[in-house]
Formats: sequence, structure tokens, C-alpha cells
Amino acid sequence: EVGLDYQKKVIDPAAQETLKAETALHSAGEILKQRPKIKAAVQEKMKIWLGRYDISLEEVAIAEVDFDDEYAAAIKKKQVQEQ
Repeated sequence: EVGLDYQKKVIDPAAQETLKAETALHSAGEILKQRPKIKAAVQEKMKIWLGRYDISLEEVAIAEVDFDDEYAAAIKKKQVQEQ
């Protein structure tokens, strides 16, 4: 049913939706600290989602967590103050 374009039609939407849903449960400050917990939750939800299409998921990697410039500057300022 999905065809050869399964990554664009199934995998990418699954990744985007599960990541957005999971990160919405955490404040921006918690996301970096809770990365392993978030990764595990996203991975489990994606396995279920992709399993409906007989796609097996081995592991999820969460890379390049970005925040808007203002928030990133605030984090950097706080880290400098703590040091």
C-alpha cells in the first residue's frame, strides 16, 4: 500500500509526531537532562507505530537538539554564572 516511498510516507511522520509529542511533556530545560528517558519513550512509540507497517526499528538516535537563539543564550549565561 505504501510503496517504495515508505520513509517519506511512514517513517518521517512517525519520527516527527512521536518526538513532538514526547518533548511537549517536558520543559525546554528538562529536554537535555532527560534525553535518555525521552529517547526510550520515542523509541518505544515508534516501534509500535512502525510495527503496524511491518517495519522493524532497531534504535532511535536523538541528535542536534536546538533551541531558539534567546533560550540558548539564557542557557549559556546560566552555565557561565554557575562556573
